[in-house]
Amino acid sequence: MALQTKVDGLPSQTSYEGSHGAQQGGMVRLTTGQEITLSRLLSWAQKGGLAIVDQGLFSGANFIVNVLLARWLEPAQYGAFILAYSMFLFLGAVHTAVLTEPMAVFGAGKYAEKFREYLGILIYGHWGVTGIIALVLALLALAFWGLHSAAMARVLVGLALASPFILFLWLVRRAFYVTLRPEWSAVGGVLYVLLMIAGLYGLYRQQWLSSTSALLVMGGSSLVVSMGFLGLLQPSWSSGIGNPSVGMVLSDHWRYGRWAVSSEALLALHNNIYIVIVTALLGFASIAALKAVQNLVTPVGQFINALTLLFVPNSARHFSQNGASALMTDAVSISVALSLAAFTYWLMAVIAGPTVVNMLYTGKYDEYAGLIYYVAFVPVLTALRVGPNVIQKAAQRSDLVLITHLCTTCFSFLTAWFFIIFMGVFGAAIGMNIATLLGVVIAWFLLCQQKKAK
Repeated sequence: MALQTKVDGLPSQTSYEGSHGAQQGGMVRLTTGQEITLSRLLSWAQKGGLAIVDQGLFSGANFIVNVLLARWLEPAQYGAFILAYSMFLFLGAVHTAVLTEPMAVFGAGKYAEKFREYLGILIYGHWGVTGIIALVLALLALAFWGLHSAAMARVLVGLALASPFILFLWLVRRAFYVTLRPEWSAVGGVLYVLLMIAGLYGLYRQQWLSSTSALLVMGGSSLVVSMGFLGLLQPSWSSGIGNPSVGMVLSDHWRYGRWAVSSEALLALHNNIYIVIVTALLGFASIAALKAVQNLVTPVGQFINALTLLFVPNSARHFSQNGASALMTDAVSISVALSLAAFTYWLMAVIAGPTVVNMLYTGKYDEYAGLIYYVAFVPVLTALRVGPNVIQKAAQRSDLVLITHLCTTCFSFLTAWFFIIFMGVFGAAIGMNIATLLGVVIAWFLLCQQKKAK
């Protein structure tokens, strides 16, 4: 009798040894001499739970920022903040593609034995990349100031100052997932939440709360937590000569990132293209309403992201040890598990969503409460796409992920205008679902083709 399993890169095929001691002490013995114990399975369940808690803490802090701004600012002012932050996410996608995303693959594989030296090189690279991002944001602020949009200019100045520290936290947090220690990231998440709440409360008490000041609190909190993370990770500040060298890391990250940069940028563009088009066609107040409802969907999206952070490095280990033999099985398992969780959340949103919108925003966005039915279904479709995307990244086939994002982004750009012009903000939510469904179909088609080629 065969048992299919995969834990931490172990072979996917295990077998019972018969009636004599087939399972002893809660242990399954592998034909290769390796063992999967009950404690090991519980350890993985614990790591997954801690990853969810960690992601929930950090996303919860950002959720608080969005809710407070939506409650206390005028819709037009909140809409300006949303548009500016969408620009930051687009630029931040470059940082993710050239630093954070490759680290999940190479840090768990090629540089696992020299991870402290590898991380030190990446941190040096971080300041170079974020310096360019901050400069771009500052130039955008000048452009909006010249266009007499002072609100947008102020928010972009705040982003230019805060973005290097926000992205630094993104990088060092991910390092704990690579080393399979998400518990430390969760501890940092608690500190981040406390710092954010204290900072926002202080601003509110002094009547200084604004989009710009909230971003500065995010940047300051990120810096404090990141410094604590560095003490735990202890990166090596070597000259970058030897193994690994700066040249080796640059070569690997370029080979991986040349596709990943475009892929992540297209994903960010796809996720934010409706924000830009809604703002252009309907104004800041409409995008504020759409984002206010989307805030309620943030928890399930972060739940998916939290588990994905564990799936990619673990799948990279599994792929490096066993090749492509379990690609399809792994992808199906990941997508089914995540989509069931997202579907459960959607049911809860259907039942209680409008009531929560009313309570959270004191009736300000009740006219748009029905958006929750459509917006909350997007993560269900996104979860179905995660499986093949994780496996493709682990197999260093970011070009396939790029194709998926390119198709969905082009579809969104070509059709979003139609949906929004004829159906308003509700058309944007419907268009998001259709574009995401297209991405699901393309991702699975490409994975099937990849499997056939092996």
